[in-house]
Amino acid sequence: MTRQEIQRLIQTVNIYDVYLTEIELILKSEPGDLIPPEVPEMESDNPKQKNISATTKLLGKKTKASQHPIEEKSLTEPPRKRKKCNKSEEENPNDYVVSHGRKSKGYVILGTGLTKQVINKLRKTVNKLGGEFADDMSSGVTHLLTGTIQSKCAKRTVKYFYSILAGIWILDLEWINRCEKVNAWVDEEPFEILSDTQDVGAPKKGRLRSQNKLPGLFHSTSFIMYGAFKSMDCESLKQLIKVGEGKLVKENECGNDTIVLVDGACNKEKTKLVKKKFKRQPVKLTWFLDCVSAYKLLPMSEYKG
Repeated sequence: MTRQEIQRLIQTVNIYDVYLTEIELILKSEPGDLIPPEVPEMESDNPKQKNISATTKLLGKKTKASQHPIEEKSLTEPPRKRKKCNKSEEENPNDYVVSHGRKSKGYVILGTGLTKQVINKLRKTVNKLGGEFADDMSSGVTHLLTGTIQSKCAKRTVKYFYSILAGIWILDLEWINRCEKVNAWVDEEPFEILSDTQDVGAPKKGRLRSQNKLPGLFHSTSFIMYGAFKSMDCESLKQLIKVGEGKLVKENECGNDTIVLVDGACNKEKTKLVKKKFKRQPVKLTWFLDCVSAYKLLPMSEYKG
């Protein structure tokens, strides 16, 4: 190689060293300071490029970053879509606000398994939101708020059984607390009770059955209430049979498929009496209640009186 070629090669290597230095400076620089300090100008074989610095070659005369500094907002992580969990303190309560065409007066709320203090607070909150608080179960009730043993696991009460069979919303108390926070009725589904102490899924199954206008759980079943009932008063049981679309018949109207309900286990004499009178074995009341908890007709073999 000639001396001139060797000098030109050395100059080329030096140029690349400068480029690498500038790139390192850019990577280490702050977002608002993308242009590194200028480096000494380098000679070029082309006279027109003699006054062009290495920085200008790499970044241009003026970079977009220098004209428009990066704002801090663009560097922050984009907001994540919130998951509507039931009891997270980080949630925005407005995530649950819903408009489903029902006017405030269409909300008729009933409580069960709650203390008097909680009931009084509920009454005030419901009235404030423009709804109505009911004292007793009726066909006009739209929502049942129930006490829970653990997360979304309800206590078994007559009102709870009635609400499943009626197909209305059965909700955790957290629902009304969320309504109070945003001063509006919010979506019920995230707060729907999932189970009771016996089984799971009945509240939703009953509600969907009602919404789809399907037959009730006991629509093809007839019952006879035999003997005294202490664990549940007779009127409440009659009400449950009716709302479940079952049929309560008299003893002389007993059909082949009629179920004879008794309260608790029968003694041998009572069992013999039922068998002789109705030609079938009595079934404990717990079978009826467990059917509601499971929202299906269970085998009666384990519930024979």
